[in-house]
Amino acid sequence: MRPESDQSTLDITQIEKSFPTPPKKARNAIRKSLKSLPPLPPMAEIERAAAVLAALGSKAVSKALPTRTDSKTTPSARGVPEKDLTLAFDVTKPPRPLSKDGPRPTTASTRRLSFVSIDPKRNLKYGTGKHAAIELSPQPSEDPNDPLNWPLWKKNLNFIALLSMVAVTGSMKTALLTVHNVIAVDEGVDRISAVALTAVPLMVSALAGMASSIIARVWGKRPVYLVSMVLMFIGSAWNINTRGQFAQNMAARIFQGLGWGAFDTLVLGSILDTFFEHERQAKIAQYNAVSVGTTWGAPLFGGVASMSSRGFLTQFEIFTSFLVILMPLVIFGAPETAYKRSSFNEKDSFPTLIRSQSRLPTITFSKDAILQRLEQQLHRRR
Repeated sequence: MRPESDQSTLDITQIEKSFPTPPKKARNAIRKSLKSLPPLPPMAEIERAAAVLAALGSKAVSKALPTRTDSKTTPSARGVPEKDLTLAFDVTKPPRPLSKDGPRPTTASTRRLSFVSIDPKRNLKYGTGKHAAIELSPQPSEDPNDPLNWPLWKKNLNFIALLSMVAVTGSMKTALLTVHNVIAVDEGVDRISAVALTAVPLMVSALAGMASSIIARVWGKRPVYLVSMVLMFIGSAWNINTRGQFAQNMAARIFQGLGWGAFDTLVLGSILDTFFEHERQAKIAQYNAVSVGTTWGAPLFGGVASMSSRGFLTQFEIFTSFLVILMPLVIFGAPETAYKRSSFNEKDSFPTLIRSQSRLPTITFSKDAILQRLEQQLHRRR
């Protein structure tokens, strides 16, 4: 321990002498004086007086608070000069808003403020059937070509067409995982080159996905879907007759990778363009299940299909057959889903926020605060 110096000890002693502790009798006297203060008026009278002064535009409630005369409890009975001991409360502040909004219908939006809490000059649209009480989010436009206004059969047809292409895309990615050794023997290459038939298309699809997202912002999603589907068909049909030709096999797989990118990055956006928020959860869950299931389930069935006389080329014959069926479905059943819609029409004025407020101010007093205020006024009069 570090010893204290004499100088520090002297300083502390001087400080204690300069600020003595108040005697115990003085503290007891203050407590007794607080107990003998006049009783406070009821809270109902205080709130009523505050409401009256708020309506009159006054800044203090000293004259409006009711006074009581009691010979036993008045300050004059205790030897204190009789003065006004009322409190001055500022009631000019605007009333505070209620903590909770009023009841409103269930909304699909997770935000605290939705279209119901504002007052736009247009009618809000709600769902139908069991979703009749749900406020549609996003709010569709009046245009029948808006994908949100499509009939349900058209939405589902578009979703099935795109989901089928997602399934074929996922299956083609990992079709060769279980036959890399077989390909290495048939093609006369090492295992690393055989694995590249899966790795290179995947890297190409990543670049194609980024390019598809950019192009779709300019020309829309439908042209990108159609071009990608044609590239997948060319690569799959080309892959049927590439046995013993590793270079052509790789070129065919690169064509397939160029087509995978669009169906990896744009389909989820098409779902968001077509369905409302309360309808998207089921569709997104189906999309994820199909994407993951076909990607990692295809190698199991691909190994069984590769046991035929044609070997691993049998898988591409199956893929080509599916693409022949799906091409008309995508062409006629998957229209453009990109649509520019604004939250409000140009003729509508900007909405104003509506909040319910109490007309009368609510003043809350605590016992400790009032006693402290009275104690301060008592000391001033002394």
